[in-house]
Amino acid sequence: MWWFPLLAVLAAVSDPGIDSSCLVVDLATADELLEQGQYEKADAEASQRLTLVEEACGPESWALTQVLDRLIRARARGKNARAQETLDLAMRNLALKRKLAPTDDVEIAETLVQIGIIYWKRAEYDPARRFYGLALEARTRAFGPDHPKVASVLNNLGVLHLDTGELEAAQAYYERALAIKEAALPPDHPQIAASLNNMGVVANMLGDHVRARALYEQALAIKIAAYGENHPQLATTLGGLAQACEGMHDYQEALALAERSFRLREQTLGPDHPRTAVAAADLATLTGNLGNVERAVELQQVALDIFNARMPDHPITAKSHHNLSNLFTTLNRADDALKHSLRAAEIFHEHDLVLLEAHALSTQGKIHLELLQQPKRAIDLLERSIVLKESYTGDDARLWHVTWNRLGNAWLQTGEPARALPILQQALAATPELDLMNLAAIHGSLSMTYLRSAEPDLALTHAVKAEDLSRSRWFLAAPALPEPALMRFAARRGNTLDLLLSAVQARSGADTVATAWNAVIRSRALSLEELATRTWLAARTDDPRIGQVVSDIVEARTFLSQLMLRGPTGDPASFSSELDAGRARREEMEKELAALTAGARPALASCANGLDSVQAALGPGDALLAYVRYRRLRGVSAKALPATEGASTPAVEFRYAAFLQEPGGAQPVYVPLLAADVLDGLVRTWRDAALDALAGDTISASQFAQYQVAGTLLRQAVWDPLSEHLAGIDRLYLVPDGSLNGVNFDALPTGTDTYLLETAPLFHYLAMERDLAPCGRDVPPGVGLLALGDPDYDLVSGLEPRDLAAAGPTTDGAPRLRSACRAAADLSFGSLPGTAAEIDQIARVWEGAQDNRDDGQQPPSLTKLRAAGASERAFKSHASGKRVLHLATHGFFLGGGCAAAPASTRGVGGLSPAVASARPLLLETPLLLSGLALAGANRDLEAASGFDDGLLTAEEIAGLDLTGVEWAVLSACDTGQGTLQSFEGLFGLRRAFRIAGADHVIMSIWPVNDEATREWMTALYEARWRDGLETAAAVRDASRRLLRRRREEGTSTHPAYWGAFLAVSSGPS
Repeated sequence: MWWFPLLAVLAAVSDPGIDSSCLVVDLATADELLEQGQYEKADAEASQRLTLVEEACGPESWALTQVLDRLIRARARGKNARAQETLDLAMRNLALKRKLAPTDDVEIAETLVQIGIIYWKRAEYDPARRFYGLALEARTRAFGPDHPKVASVLNNLGVLHLDTGELEAAQAYYERALAIKEAALPPDHPQIAASLNNMGVVANMLGDHVRARALYEQALAIKIAAYGENHPQLATTLGGLAQACEGMHDYQEALALAERSFRLREQTLGPDHPRTAVAAADLATLTGNLGNVERAVELQQVALDIFNARMPDHPITAKSHHNLSNLFTTLNRADDALKHSLRAAEIFHEHDLVLLEAHALSTQGKIHLELLQQPKRAIDLLERSIVLKESYTGDDARLWHVTWNRLGNAWLQTGEPARALPILQQALAATPELDLMNLAAIHGSLSMTYLRSAEPDLALTHAVKAEDLSRSRWFLAAPALPEPALMRFAARRGNTLDLLLSAVQARSGADTVATAWNAVIRSRALSLEELATRTWLAARTDDPRIGQVVSDIVEARTFLSQLMLRGPTGDPASFSSELDAGRARREEMEKELAALTAGARPALASCANGLDSVQAALGPGDALLAYVRYRRLRGVSAKALPATEGASTPAVEFRYAAFLQEPGGAQPVYVPLLAADVLDGLVRTWRDAALDALAGDTISASQFAQYQVAGTLLRQAVWDPLSEHLAGIDRLYLVPDGSLNGVNFDALPTGTDTYLLETAPLFHYLAMERDLAPCGRDVPPGVGLLALGDPDYDLVSGLEPRDLAAAGPTTDGAPRLRSACRAAADLSFGSLPGTAAEIDQIARVWEGAQDNRDDGQQPPSLTKLRAAGASERAFKSHASGKRVLHLATHGFFLGGGCAAAPASTRGVGGLSPAVASARPLLLETPLLLSGLALAGANRDLEAASGFDDGLLTAEEIAGLDLTGVEWAVLSACDTGQGTLQSFEGLFGLRRAFRIAGADHVIMSIWPVNDEATREWMTALYEARWRDGLETAAAVRDASRRLLRRRREEGTSTHPAYWGAFLAVSSGPS
């Protein structure tokens, strides 16, 4: 219409923006707002213009059609897209254009497109398809088949077919659109970016993530050039690129992109906008896949609330219900999972979205199989899901593999492995090679099937493959995760090691044993090694930003620790908010550290030591003994079984076993041991006998006999079955698991008054077999001894020591952490004057030693922290760079119940979390559960200044840089205690010092007598620093000296006096 520009200069009737013929209206402001994505403001501007035009020109002017175009476009992209009024306005505009310009295909096509968009957003796909088709015909007549306007309608048709699950049809439309745009437009035109973005969506859904990533990156570059870095147009591409990166296992980049997409939409569109909800849902999916299911539920619920408020019956709302159902299934919340899945299926069915309904039925099948223990009902739902998928996708099996895996597991659970096997094989064939998570799950299902079919060799083959895939996914994901998320991811990594060991139990041939142990070696303690690697990476750089981030992490850990121990002081909700803020701060800093150190990681990628490397590291006379605690499975899906011990089911039991590698390259040996409940009971009885002996000033004959019986039974269970293989062994590297982490094998009796200490090979404890052949991570050794002892627990900065006897329980009604049934904030740590003599004695040994000169000429450096100087702040300031850290003080461990520590020992008994809002944090950060008491620990925690509350938790220690520390000596009560996790070890002080970089952690496994500890520590330092023994030999020598002296004096040889301490090392020496 060439005459429109001419009419634009005519005089206005009643508004300077409306020409006298009512053909042209000034809509520049509305167009600018639409271009900026400010649809609500564009709606308001167009609505105001609509009123003016109707007043000036009546209800049937051409200017009115132009205003309606903008108003409809704003509403179709804003919160009123699905409103009947929006559709009525579009229909009114179409009728008006057909009346005023019946042959103007350009203008009529524009409104046809808008009507198609409105119907699409209303999930009325048939009328949407019809109006898009009419628009395509009109634009083809007006512009020809190769015009960008035609390509725009093709894009819309692609989106519609994508939503209905017709991926191939969607891809064809997108490809046609892109070809037109590339021929007609400059290569950096935003419309080309839109087509690339849409093709990326299809590629992601088809599992071609490499292609998807390339498409999204090209689209993003165009959009940034066109719109800048902070335009809402970028958000869709960022979200899709995040999904592609996740599919390629670039989890660090995926998280960063998904969070950026969410923030961008929240900032530009507001927190309640549907597109913000889409970004929240995408971030929830990624977060859940990385193990943080609780956070994923929160995000997905945000999305669902937004969708429900505007379009409760829309398919996009159903998708959010579906995603929540999957998350609740992972959390074992059957009722919530089923409720959301049923609602999703109902909405999908109403809109005839067959493929999406099939997905919902598949999820319901999973719920009935894994949570409700109803395999027959699951089979019915899963087979209905497959029928629906077949009706829609024909022979295309790309979308079936997850459902097939579930169906195979359902048949397996009904006791029909023969029916399960071909289904699972189909699932395996249909799974994309980059889908490591589902490939691992299907190999695991096949392993279970072969176990049930009494084919242990095939069971082992698939279990090894499942573990390899799961481990590969771990190595790809772990660097991107902050510590709490890392622990959640590890906990949900699967049961493939259980499958491996179950297969070995069924057939323990030499090849089977070697294959299984190799997998265990490669997978044990992965999170411990990852966290220690981060400390090492941070320590070896001079980047000031890394230094600042590390400092921020230490501060965040300290804040959380102090908050946890203080407990709520007023409103519990405020306390929860503080916890959330502290946790979020720490996680953000840890994410940044991971990103900053990512460049150094490729050098570590080739380090994947297994059985071959470990065997090669053993010297003549060396052997390796590794225990495992596992769930023995017998062919039923582990996810369908109770996860807690003691559950009544014949299909699973917890057991112990041991692997042994003798010197000389012999084949490794596998020795099955007792059921876990029996062996753990023996450990408890043995430990209780040791504690009972500590309860009084002297040890009675009956207490001694009680210990001898308990210790002998434990030795017979864990040592005697292996002893025949250990003749002639000089050194035994020992990797414990489960409750055996708390056992000093030297203290186990071999006779009425003899112990393994005197006859067994030298025990050298390791956290993992890979420690025998550590990767090359050289760290300069530290310099000097830091000795801390006799802290002034009553120190109150600027105040007199308070009257501890007057301290009473909390009065605010809010529960805190309790010890001996009292709040942690009211704990009283008794003075330990013997520790002052202890640090003086070891200092004399240190200074008199000849082989620990730091530079061969200068005397060894020594720092003593005592009384008021033995503070948390002082320790943190002086610990880094030392060779030896010695802490002689009280220890504590949250989780020991209310039992008080024996008198004259360095402990305060067990603590147990009673703050409900703190329990999730304790579960994901178990290093908050243990620590050491330093100067000022008895003061009111609310009065503690800064970050020095006198209580040094393992969480805080793990954030320090202790690389180069050879010894961390924890001369305190129960410093070897912690929370246990199979294949991962003990979560407590020993783990914290290992993460921080210490080579050897010497700690106690039960409360220790003050006087006996001083004597043992002196002997230890003399053996190592005066006599030159290496660590394991020095520990044994110290225990032997005390045992020998007590025999000579005719006093009790009970291990309570000499057997509390052991050393766990991070290497072979």
